[in-house]
Parts: sequence; structure tokens; C-alpha cells
Amino acid sequence: FLRLLENSNVSDIIEKNKKNTLLNEVFPSKVTYDDKAVKESNEEAVAINKGKSHEIIIGDKFIDIAIDANKGGGNRAARILIHERLHTKLSTNQGKKIKRNLQSVYDDFLRESEIDLADIESGNIDAVNERRGYNLNSKTADELKRFLTDLRYSDISNPELKLEEFVVESLTSSALASYMNHIKVEGEEVGKAKTLWQRIMQFISKLFNFDIADNSLRAKEFNILGEVFK
Repeated sequence: FLRLLENSNVSDIIEKNKKNTLLNEVFPSKVTYDDKAVKESNEEAVAINKGKSHEIIIGDKFIDIAIDANKGGGNRAARILIHERLHTKLSTNQGKKIKRNLQSVYDDFLRESEIDLADIESGNIDAVNERRGYNLNSKTADELKRFLTDLRYSDISNPELKLEEFVVESLTSSALASYMNHIKVEGEEVGKAKTLWQRIMQFISKLFNFDIADNSLRAKEFNILGEVFK
């Protein structure tokens, strides 16, 4: 596994943290190659998970990404594995409780992104820039529009699956983490991690250089993860 990531600084971080128990929480315990199974699951899939078994199956597309820096290299490959591993963790009874608790975060995201999408549609990019502290132009506004539209998961009919996909993306996507950091939520301060899921969020953030900004939707997510198992 580490050889797949050897061209990325992620492998160095993994090596330094190999005795950290969180490494086993965020990375799959077993990775199997079966390109046929991946393609049969979804023609566009890069990797699939085996549910509660914690096994991740990868195919040719994953290998191509892992060895090609232009496609994301080891950094992206590591995030894909973590993404799939988190899906398996959220399939447990505890995971389902986490999803329910984070529904309000997804609701906030949908509300705020709808406002931004409406302004972009009407050509009012300045309003988005002022609201989020951005410096968008017409090209980058269109990119943001596509990104936010994708995160509404119109191709997924099951609300629980939409929520789960959002939760996993919020923990593993640098673009979504950045957007959530620009959604202001007053009074949400980032304190010391008290629960496993808070430590997981911090660990992934450190691994890929994400921030958890105070007074943001991302901080709200972090704090809810601290309340889940009280």
C-alpha cells in the first residue's frame, strides 16, 4: 500500500504516524484489487467498500490515479481510501447516529449554497464574494456553481445516502472543507478533541492540510462530533 503512495508526502505522514491508532481508524484494514468488481458496481467507480468488513476493493482507475501526479497521485489515492473507509464506519449503529446528528450541518450547507447558486445564476458574483470573502470572477464562479450543484446529489434518491455522502465529503474534500470554513456560524469555537470522531476529523485535516476555522460551519460539524456520544 505505501508503495502506491511513494511519490506523495502523504506516505511520509503515514510512516510518521504508523503507531497512531487513528491511522487504523481512517485507512482500510484490507485493500483488494478486482477491476471487474469495481466496474460492475459502477462504471465510473474508482474504489468500492465492502460495508462492515472494512475491506476496500480498487480497480485500474485507482492505480492510474495513484501512480500519476497529474491525476492526483498518492495524495488523492489516500483520500479515496479514507473516503471509502469512512463509509464503512458510518454504516454501523454509531455511524447512523453520527449522520442523524450532522443533518443540521447538511441543512445549513444546502441553505447557504442555494443562496450562492441563486446569486451566481443571476450574475451577482459580487454578493457571493462579499458573503464568503471570495474573489470570484465569471470563470471561477461557474466552477463553484458546478461544485455546489454536484454536492446536492440529485442523482441519489435516498435522503440518508445523500447525507452520508455529504458527511464523508466534508471530512475528506479540501474544496468542501474550504467552502464550509467560509460559511459563518457565530459561537462555534474549535476546542480540544473529546471524542474519537473529533480526533478523526482533526487527523484527516492535518494529513491533508485542511483548516477547521472558528465560527464556521466546519467548526459546527467538529463540535457536533464532540456531542454525539455524551
